[in-house]
Amino acid sequence: MKTMKTMKTFFRIAMSFSVILAVMTGCEENLEFSRKVSFSAAGGYQNGPKTKTAYSADEYIEGSTSYERIDWVVNDLFQVVSDVARTQSAAAYADYKVTTVTDSSPKDRISHAGVAEAGTESLYWGDGTNTFYALYPSPATSGAPSGIAITTTTTGAGFTGVIPATQVVTKQASTDIYQPDMRCAYMWAAVSASSSSTDVNLAFKPAMTALEFTLYNPESTTLKVKKLTLSSESVALTGSFTGAINKSTLACTFSCPAKSTTNNQIEIEFSPVLEIPYDNWEVVTALALPQDLTGLTVQLTLADDQTRTLELKNATGSWYTFTGTKKYHITLGVPSDYVYVFEVTGGGTIDYMGGNVNYSVKSVKHFTNSSIEKEVAWSAVEFSTDGGTTWTTRPDWVTAFTDHEDHPGTTATTYQASFAVTPLPNSHTTTLKNNTAKGTETSPYDLSTLGGTASRTTANCYVVDAPGWYMLPLIYGNGIVDDATNENSYKTSYVSGARVLKPLKGWNDMSINDPNIAGTTGAELIWQDAQNLVTNVSYYNSNYLRFYVSKETICQGNAVIAAKNDDGTILWSWHIWVTDQDMNTTVHFQNSDFLPAILGWCDEGQIKWEAHNLMVRFTQAESGDKKTITINSNEHTEQLIGSGTYYQWGRKDPMLPARAVTAPDASAENHDNKTWYNAAGVASRDVTWVKFDKTVNTIGWAIQHPFTLILTAKGGGDDAHGDWQTRPADNLWNYKSDYHEANRTLLVPVAVQGKTIYDPCPAGYTVPPTGSYRSSMTPAESLFITSSMGTYDPNLNWYVYAGFNWPVLGNRLQLYGLSPAYNNGNNITGYGNYKDGYGKLYTSTGLFSGEGNPNQCWCVLWGSPLYDGVEIYGLHNRYKNGELGLYQGNGRANACNIRCIKEFDGSL
Repeated sequence: MKTMKTMKTFFRIAMSFSVILAVMTGCEENLEFSRKVSFSAAGGYQNGPKTKTAYSADEYIEGSTSYERIDWVVNDLFQVVSDVARTQSAAAYADYKVTTVTDSSPKDRISHAGVAEAGTESLYWGDGTNTFYALYPSPATSGAPSGIAITTTTTGAGFTGVIPATQVVTKQASTDIYQPDMRCAYMWAAVSASSSSTDVNLAFKPAMTALEFTLYNPESTTLKVKKLTLSSESVALTGSFTGAINKSTLACTFSCPAKSTTNNQIEIEFSPVLEIPYDNWEVVTALALPQDLTGLTVQLTLADDQTRTLELKNATGSWYTFTGTKKYHITLGVPSDYVYVFEVTGGGTIDYMGGNVNYSVKSVKHFTNSSIEKEVAWSAVEFSTDGGTTWTTRPDWVTAFTDHEDHPGTTATTYQASFAVTPLPNSHTTTLKNNTAKGTETSPYDLSTLGGTASRTTANCYVVDAPGWYMLPLIYGNGIVDDATNENSYKTSYVSGARVLKPLKGWNDMSINDPNIAGTTGAELIWQDAQNLVTNVSYYNSNYLRFYVSKETICQGNAVIAAKNDDGTILWSWHIWVTDQDMNTTVHFQNSDFLPAILGWCDEGQIKWEAHNLMVRFTQAESGDKKTITINSNEHTEQLIGSGTYYQWGRKDPMLPARAVTAPDASAENHDNKTWYNAAGVASRDVTWVKFDKTVNTIGWAIQHPFTLILTAKGGGDDAHGDWQTRPADNLWNYKSDYHEANRTLLVPVAVQGKTIYDPCPAGYTVPPTGSYRSSMTPAESLFITSSMGTYDPNLNWYVYAGFNWPVLGNRLQLYGLSPAYNNGNNITGYGNYKDGYGKLYTSTGLFSGEGNPNQCWCVLWGSPLYDGVEIYGLHNRYKNGELGLYQGNGRANACNIRCIKEFDGSL
């Protein structure tokens, strides 16, 4: 880009110029218009951009900026003026022309030109620093707009340019685009150089704004355009403007005319008519004043004089602003007339607790005189719960909903919405919500140390009374007590005999010789009886399980979470009991301190689901057309009787509570189960069960299946009211129990305790031995403790006696033989759990030698008014209204309630 040095006269030296291509560049951004218009801009002459006379259509990416090179053309003419240098005739200016255009290899974003004097005159060096100013095109350029000029001033230089209102474009064979008259592509340059220099490099910069339109035809027929009109409601687009170049900073500022009715429009006429076939496009560039442009509208006039108008606005309706002296690439989809189709169907009524509902959307446009359909985006972000009076965002009880589709296709698409309607909070829920949250996601509350305030004591059941993040250690049951290993809990060294299991077994039926659970790699929620009660269950920090209880969904309820290995096998599981019961308040009865409620208790009360009426408003993007669907749920109220979890004797895991909402016929055995939810949030009221199989149902199998009842048959054979495990053992809950040794008796006022790792009670509590209930009585005596338990409350389904309630919750068992085949589980849904039924509580005591079937155990029994005086299976085993007694005929496979007692230090 350098010219050779010319002759030397006096003290002046002929100047040589090196001219660098001006480059139109910019970061691209996507714009949307009201009638499906896509806008992209590669504008801005960053990094000292320069331009000249022919767009190359080549783009170059440097960092985050894209450049389009503008090529020099041989014989391009520009004028240079100077404050010091002069021609031989003492003129302050001279014209120069491009003589050669060179290209680097590989190509870059700059076009290089060789330059020579355009006539007989040439500028010569003056003394000291010479400042040179250049303008393209030269005022002497043939066909250039009249009125352009460049002169020096006392502070620099000034020049004048003119942007015409009517512009001519010519299709270039090399680029296949319609290029404007580049004699209106004004450029300027300014540089200071010492007279000792040999060369001056001129770097031209733009003095106009370029808008390149890509006109795309989506129709099936040829689009014929005879005129493009660009107008602005805000600024002038054409007319005379001035540029002032500062000598000190070599920067240029522009002055443009005010908007008027004669300068706010550019017209480009096509002759012949511009024809664009289907799925093709043409590119047309218009030049405007060097200032920020806004309020722009593009209008196309077709061959039949129809017009298509597009406002350059964003999705919110605001005008785009196009920065002055940059080039923008704008893509316009230019359809002819079309008809929009917008169809939305679906909705309806869902269950009071929520559920799923489908809706379908078809959003297309048909083009005139064409069979072609085009997809049209839609959105559904407006929701109303007051019949359409007000519209807001999606309510949180809508848990899944597709609210927009940018590419919906041309046929109706079906979507599914999900809803989870929670009941109104009762007093217990309000208490739990208002309790201070515990722990954080990165620092969970350790349940085994009460958040670090107590020595570590582990259990199979942990009580939660507030929202928060929690963790529990991977320890078998009560394998750690007061920070020390509790070997007795799993080695059971106190007793021995044929019906003693020692050590106790783990998930693989191997002996447990260490309190730590090895092999854990994952975690899972097994079940819960309140939706989203426990979430985010995870294997945490190598030695813990972590979970979250949300303030929004906390309520009284139960959940079981499990540790798993790589194969997905459950290694151990824990009961999470969410309750506002005060675990520090006990009730003293029969020489023991009892928990105030049975294990897993959820209080009675009315549960109410409000009616929900939801309107969803859908909007088609281009047409603005709106459609509405309605989704409703009905109000529902249930008066619940309190419920508690059930346990098979010797197993650590809770089984599904039953709930009684009515008093069914006493002969009916099919009663209502509490709703439970699996890890995927799917609701069910089915009881999970299997038929007992001696070759399968070991302790290890039971640990791996913590939510499965193992049922035996009623009547006849060794399994009558039998045990759920293959090898019956009497010490599963109490390692100090050996009921078949002659020198051992538990008929003492305070029973000997020995809590094992299978005990289902929280830390500090255990399943009570029989001595906790029966004081000094012998089996031959009447086993009823009292002749009066107070008055039975049929609404709450309990007696209140000795300081706490005795609910009538029955048990879960198989009532009939193996045929019919368990009646699909319907006969195991809480027998006796209804008004006028009966109640049972387990003890940790099996039957003594000679007391009965060794597959059975002792439990506490009381009857409601329906069973007054009824004797079943023997003289002392009877359900009697208002009397509390011991029942020795309970099969260990039956699932009963537990009321835990406080642990104490006992001795044999």
